[in-house]
Amino acid sequence: MLAHKLPTRDAEEMLAAGLARAKAEAKPVFLDIGASWCGPCRRLGRFLDANREELERCYVFVKLDLSRDAHAPAIKERYEAKDAMNGVPWYVILDADVGTLITSNLKEGAAGDSHLTNIGFPSSKIGIDHLMEMLKQTAPGMPDETLAGLRRQLEKAP
Repeated sequence: MLAHKLPTRDAEEMLAAGLARAKAEAKPVFLDIGASWCGPCRRLGRFLDANREELERCYVFVKLDLSRDAHAPAIKERYEAKDAMNGVPWYVILDADVGTLITSNLKEGAAGDSHLTNIGFPSSKIGIDHLMEMLKQTAPGMPDETLAGLRRQLEKAP
């Protein structure tokens, strides 16, 4: 079984490299934290990969795996709201100098009766709206037609 285990990576090094690249390219970091065993994490990964070319014009991506990467849980804890019920996938958009710009957590009260605040893979209207707002706020140069196309893909997702 151990013969098939992926090598452990250092999440702190991965994040530091992403932040340095983001600073050099004047872009924010899209920090995606998930787990290999998580179905919604894989769905988010497929969505981001399918749109990678367009999204990389605006973001530097860092993807961490809580079950594989050393220090990934500590990084998640560092950036997530302490009172939020987050789960995975959970993501945050970071500025190399300022820090957190926005997270996948809904604003207080936006989740309605649900105790969860993290949109995870955005499959509901409120989740899709929140992801679109995250992108609008942090990638002002992203064309409206690109945002509309991303929204349509998510709305069609099974």
